Amino acid sequence: NPTVQSLIDALRTEMEQYGEMLARLDEQQASIVRFKGDEVIAAGASIEAQAAEMNKARTHRTDCAQAVARDLKCPDETPIQEMVVRLHKDLRPLVTELVRENNELIVRIQQRSRQNHLLLARSLESMQRMIDCIAPASPPTRYTPAGRAEKVFRPQIIYSAVG
Repeated sequence: NPTVQSLIDALRTEMEQYGEMLARLDEQQASIVRFKGDEVIAAGASIEAQAAEMNKARTHRTDCAQAVARDLKCPDETPIQEMVVRLHKDLRPLVTELVRENNELIVRIQQRSRQNHLLLARSLESMQRMIDCIAPASPPTRYTPAGRAEKVFRPQIIYSAVG
């Protein structure tokens, strides 16, 4: 059945896109850990581009699944797992395995995304603490003889030479 083969091909393509996303998230994580800001920014752009490809693959797979559902006289929104029992017995294990692998990759992508987010947040917090030590966020306020508040900007010595 050509529609079932299209679904199988779409599931494989989707799996490839998920694998590529996982690889890009791994690259981003390595850049974060090495404190390579330029690489982190480049990885972010790469991840956004891959997300678009991933969504295209997911949309195509959804379209293929709907076509299979129509061929099987099921509603368009029937999950693939429910359609598997109506497929030829030789195709069931393959489709089941592709769906399982895609679902596992989605979970891994979500986990890696959360890890990267946490690493980035910790890095930003650390940088903010360092900045706060060097230059406090808000300058002190003083009042003029007329009673108006004004900020006092005093240069701070960050480095003092000895000798």
